[in-house]
Amino acid sequence: MLLAGETKRAERLTALERGAGAHIDMKHLARVLVEDFGCGLKFILARGDGAEIHWALEQRIKGRRMDLSSCELDQLPDLSAFDLREVDASNNHLTAFPPELGALPSLTTVNLSANYMRSLPRNMAQLKSLRQLDLSCNRFQAFPAGVLTLAGLEELDLSSDTWGETRITKIPPQIVALTRLKVLKINNGHAAVKVPSEMASMTWLKRFEVTWEGASSTPPAALTALLPRCKIS
Repeated sequence: MLLAGETKRAERLTALERGAGAHIDMKHLARVLVEDFGCGLKFILARGDGAEIHWALEQRIKGRRMDLSSCELDQLPDLSAFDLREVDASNNHLTAFPPELGALPSLTTVNLSANYMRSLPRNMAQLKSLRQLDLSCNRFQAFPAGVLTLAGLEELDLSSDTWGETRITKIPPQIVALTRLKVLKINNGHAAVKVPSEMASMTWLKRFEVTWEGASSTPPAALTALLPRCKIS
């Protein structure tokens, strides 16, 4: 059974089909899909003019947060016209970190989970306001060194599920450069992650999710001794 809102949207699409006859205006259809269903954005980005693209992107904004998740995007559009603090571009087809995010000086939260990235730019220091970065469920084979240039980062997620393709097995000692990091997730679901002894100095770390050797649900004593003030799971 369709809910009231779903019924209204279905009726609108049916009316559009009847009014179109044999010819359907694809741009108009895309606008309806963007406005009522949250999809159709990729079509407008590819074929729309500047005003249409700006309108379509505005539909994805709530407050200062833009939701571009699940849009089948292989790159992000120009976002410099918007004063954004959060961008969710999860579950797309991104293979590289979007340079468009560098044009957003107020950006504090980025979700790029469930994409196809294998590496990051070596220097990401232009994202000075970034506090939360979700890169989970991508295709990293090693710890992406670029995140070490994010001096203000407070939460970093590099985890993966059992079926994911992230295979990070070692944390670099340079992680101590992130002096504001409070939450680190690097549970890859596959192999144990080597934790450097240098992390003992990270007294500011409050939560650490990591894969360790063995099937025990309790963190190894050596790990808890290394980070006695941190919640480890």
